[in-house]
Amino acid sequence: MAFTTTKSTHSFNLMRAIYGALATVGHAMMRPADAKAENARRQISHLRALSDAELEARGIRREDIEYRVFSGSYYA
Repeated sequence: MAFTTTKSTHSFNLMRAIYGALATVGHAMMRPADAKAENARRQISHLRALSDAELEARGIRREDIEYRVFSGSYYA
C-alpha cells in the first residue's frame, strides 16, 4: 500500500515572494530617511569639531548645535 500526500509547497513559496517584495518596498522607503539621518550626523560631527570661536563666528552656540541641525527637519 502506498501513501501519498496532497500537501503543496506553493503557498510557502508564495509567502516567501510576498515577504521579499514587501521587504524590498520597506527598504526603499527607509533609504531617504537613512540618508537624511546620516547627513544630520555628519553636520553635527562637523560643528562639534569646531572651536568655540569658530562657532561664534557662525552665530552658533555649542549647546544649540543639534537644534540648528534639526530645526529644518522637525518642528523644533
